[in-house]
Amino acid sequence: MKHQLRNDVQGLRAVAVLLVYVSHAGSTLLPGGFVGVDVFFVISGYVITLSLLKEYVGSNNIKILRFYARRFVRLIPALFFVLLITNLLALTLLAPFEQAYNYPSLNSALIWFSNFYFLNLDGSYFDVSSSEYLYIHTWSLGVEEQFYLIWPLVILFGIGYFSTNKGTTNIDKASILIVSLGIASFFLSMDLMIAGENNRAFYLMPARAWQFALGAYVALYHFRLEKTEQNPNWYNTNTKLRTLIGFVGLVLILLSAYLFSDEAAYPSWRVIIPTLGTSMLIASQFKNGNTTFIGKILCSPALLWLGALSYSLYLWHWPVLYFQSKIDQSITFNDALAAFALTVLLSTITYYCIENPLRSKLSKFRRWQIIIVFSVITAMMFTISLASKAYTMSHIADADQQKIMASRNQTAASPVYASGCDTWYYSAQTKPCLMDTNDQKFDNEVYLIGDSIATQWFSIIRDYYKNKNWKVTILTKSSCPMVDQPFFYKRIRAIYTVCADWRKSVIKLIAQNRPALVILGGSSSYPYSREQWLSGSKSVIGEIAKSAEKIVVLGESGGLGFDGPLCLARESWRAHFIPKVKTSSCYKSWQEPESLKWLRQVSDNYDNTKYLDFNDLICSDKCYAKTGEIVTFRDSQHLTAAYVDALSPKVLERLNKLVESF
Repeated sequence: MKHQLRNDVQGLRAVAVLLVYVSHAGSTLLPGGFVGVDVFFVISGYVITLSLLKEYVGSNNIKILRFYARRFVRLIPALFFVLLITNLLALTLLAPFEQAYNYPSLNSALIWFSNFYFLNLDGSYFDVSSSEYLYIHTWSLGVEEQFYLIWPLVILFGIGYFSTNKGTTNIDKASILIVSLGIASFFLSMDLMIAGENNRAFYLMPARAWQFALGAYVALYHFRLEKTEQNPNWYNTNTKLRTLIGFVGLVLILLSAYLFSDEAAYPSWRVIIPTLGTSMLIASQFKNGNTTFIGKILCSPALLWLGALSYSLYLWHWPVLYFQSKIDQSITFNDALAAFALTVLLSTITYYCIENPLRSKLSKFRRWQIIIVFSVITAMMFTISLASKAYTMSHIADADQQKIMASRNQTAASPVYASGCDTWYYSAQTKPCLMDTNDQKFDNEVYLIGDSIATQWFSIIRDYYKNKNWKVTILTKSSCPMVDQPFFYKRIRAIYTVCADWRKSVIKLIAQNRPALVILGGSSSYPYSREQWLSGSKSVIGEIAKSAEKIVVLGESGGLGFDGPLCLARESWRAHFIPKVKTSSCYKSWQEPESLKWLRQVSDNYDNTKYLDFNDLICSDKCYAKTGEIVTFRDSQHLTAAYVDALSPKVLERLNKLVESF
């Protein structure tokens, strides 16, 4: 049974997809725009439940196979079309390594299981590494489809279809069941967050079901009003109250998008705010014609049009942003506007040429025919995916690709990682790396401490001081600044307490051994304020200055902001299809960040501490992914071992001169 489309809900879909787009486009104004997905979940719970209830009333049954067939017709054509075009573009625009990286998630998206695929990866949805996945946005489609799979059965069970007394539709029992499932799902989500299982709370449908259930409960409420014809009195005489409820709901959604960011744990209690706001906004309306002021805004022509495009727009938005980031290393405001315009254009074409026409034509098929058709199409898509992967793998070993990608090898960049000395965020244990000691006696001892930026200089320091008969000890922890301030580490979605504990142990070890020289380095990109940089650096350097004879603070070695080798590999690969451009686009303008100035300021406060800067040797005003024939960076900010070796004469000259000047 077909029911009338709620215009305000259609407009709300537009708001949701716009929030997601703005967030993924990197907006600092609405960094929490990812809550748009939560809005979609509530809308789906409402729309699907209302549709199922009306179908049951009209026929005293819910034909589950027909429901599944309708979902296939609604969702699969546009999805498969976008996946097909995206895969073909990837074959041309991405390096073979990147293509191979994305095939597992493509295959999982074809069967609505991408949420499980991304759940089992190391890291979270909010990690920087997640931006390397071309199909990561399909996780929410997997959650929705898994919800659709079980929800008709829940509704049938709730209204008493399977009971011996089928004569009446028991809405109260259905309400109790939905509320019970919603409460159980909510507590499951919160328990997972408390247990540190953030990814499970984020990706799993059972932990998200309470959001669908809340929308379903609003649908039950509206259905009861319509069935008992109580709505005219309440909804027509309480316009001001409904306007207030809708206004508060919209404010809760927009406030979440404004205040939330990927630097806080999510989902958590925070997810309640946009979910409740969406439910209030939907509940404040009842049907077309009794529109409040907020409803009129949502029913504006522009939002209604974007609402109609919302599914196609969601499918296209991430591939467009993804490919733009791979083609253009420096995106301007005009570039961002062009990306949005292209997204809307592609969405319009998909909606009017694929999504809508096929929905209309296929809806005339019998359900078993629809299921057979989409089974065949799915098999064809898998065949295309396998053929694409075979083509990719036949070129992934090309000499130029292998040479470039070899520079990304972290283990080759430093034996510190291969030897297990850097335990990253897994452990606070202090594991000094003693380089080639052979139990010999040493004249002095030098410590290299810091994060992975400091580690990249180990080869120069090891070889030079080893020749001077110095004991060289490496103490590093990736992503751990030598700044005595807490910070939220996105990778673990928590405060990086392991780093703080490890840093204290390092300072204690230096105090015990009192080395002749400590070389300290790290990234300048940690999310600290000026006051935190100054006080945190002073705390660490001040303590070390009490124990070490001399301290050299290394300035950061610039950075690209994008993966250098992958950029070079893409350019090399595209030359097979597109005329090669003589000038590489794999570079980025660079200027010294304020944090390095503050670090220099702290260093000047101690007589036995000096600041060493050699950024002019690496970046100057621009950072290049390749210098001559040498790949400069092994990722977005770490230098390759080959480039460090090439720099060693000049770096050592400056280091020696500085140390001798104490």
